[in-house]
Amino acid sequence: MALNELSLCYDMTNKAEEAISFFIDYIDEFPYSYYAWFNLGLAYNRFGLFEKAIEAYDYAIAINDKFSSAYFNKANSLAQLERYRDAIEVYKETFKHENQDANTYYYIGECHENLNEFDEALKNYNRCVKIDPAHADSWLGIGVCLDAMNRLTEGIHYIKKALEINPNEAEYWYVFAEVQQKLGFHEEAAMAYQRVIELEYPDFDVWLDYAKLLDEAGYYKDCIETLSEGIKYFPEVAEMYYRLGVILLETGKRHEGIENLSKALEMDFNKYTEIFEYSPSLKEDAEILELINSFKN
Repeated sequence: MALNELSLCYDMTNKAEEAISFFIDYIDEFPYSYYAWFNLGLAYNRFGLFEKAIEAYDYAIAINDKFSSAYFNKANSLAQLERYRDAIEVYKETFKHENQDANTYYYIGECHENLNEFDEALKNYNRCVKIDPAHADSWLGIGVCLDAMNRLTEGIHYIKKALEINPNEAEYWYVFAEVQQKLGFHEEAAMAYQRVIELEYPDFDVWLDYAKLLDEAGYYKDCIETLSEGIKYFPEVAEMYYRLGVILLETGKRHEGIENLSKALEMDFNKYTEIFEYSPSLKEDAEILELINSFKN
């Protein structure tokens, strides 16, 4: 118990390096402490050293082959390394040593989803919600898999169910916005994107996707305002300036468009092809081609 509490304290104070050092020293003195090996694995995992974490979990399992938590966390590390098939087999090992757990079925489902094995993913997500009907991630997973299987109108029901359970999860709203956009419900998608932003989603992609929706729906002024606002939050992201530059050009604001494209090229020249992805017709624009060439060196 003391080892587990100590491990938690290291985690809560973001001292993974100190945790690794402590548990290595402890194992030198007590090499058959499977809890020490397990907590060393957790420390490695928090530090992103997944191979070393797996090795530590293997020692814990070698000492106590009924230690289900070691199997579960080993499987998590394998999944982090995108070794999904190995992870699935290790997750299943936990069922030999403990009661069937909703979270384990969820993670098995997620591994199958990452392997594009959507039927198997659905089976496991459904097993999860049968045990725990309030497991919002699994309801979302069902919706995402059905979308991937071209059953989006069916899948949106499950995405809504995830939102009912956890209405303040930005990721759920993001998925909801994307599916509404696919279905052509622009107003609903716009409201969902706004909700993602309100919930302070940490990545800049939401601003680009929301701007794309507004552009496609013909709300060019709102698109420009959205990108300008997004730049305030992500001033170092070149993609924001590329997208704003193109929409400004398309709406006749050439001087401002050139200014933003110049800034984007200066920040990250290697992404200049995004100009033509956003607007293929600009391949024929001599001034834009000259601008790009001026930043090549």
